[in-house]
Amino acid sequence: MFLNFVFDLGGVLVNYDPKRYVQKIVGSDKAEILKNIIFDSPEWIELDKGTLDESEAVRIWGKKNPEYSQYIELIMKNWDEMLTPKYENIRLLKPLKNMGHKLYILSNFHEEAFKNVSEKYSFFGLFNGMVISYKEKTVKPEERIYRVLIKRYGINPSDTVFIDDSMKNIETAERLGFKAFLYVKHSKLIEFLSKLLGGAIIEA
Repeated sequence: MFLNFVFDLGGVLVNYDPKRYVQKIVGSDKAEILKNIIFDSPEWIELDKGTLDESEAVRIWGKKNPEYSQYIELIMKNWDEMLTPKYENIRLLKPLKNMGHKLYILSNFHEEAFKNVSEKYSFFGLFNGMVISYKEKTVKPEERIYRVLIKRYGINPSDTVFIDDSMKNIETAERLGFKAFLYVKHSKLIEFLSKLLGGAIIEA
């Protein structure tokens, strides 16, 4: 019997598509290189860890890539606008809660972006607890952030389903004893939950 469900945010409960967002802002010809400069950078991980703020990150990227500095500033001005709810997955939360399961978030997220998103959308109120990377100064797939979740909320991994869209994060979860599911699309998640719960899952 699985008692707990742990959800990732970006890519599972919240839309996160940097390439598409960058294309919209600067066009397709510059999108790939700017996505790499910003979203695939070591500084992005530091932002998730809460060891760097956005203004300093923008300064570093601009210094490293002066020819793209104006585009970097433009992209980062409102980048968290792409973080919109994935309602098809959010609709699964209430049925799970009503069935008596406890719900948690374990996510890599910047401080400012998390505050904006969590204050903007009411579905965050459905969760029994949240562990967010910037507060803990560690990120998935590092084991430490999973252990924070386990210890803080008294979670037994063998009773817990972990849902994430990153294979590296899934591998760490499985190593720690979670029942892990790699999220690819909504229909596969429904199929997984239906089998797991004996067909009991319904969308609200």
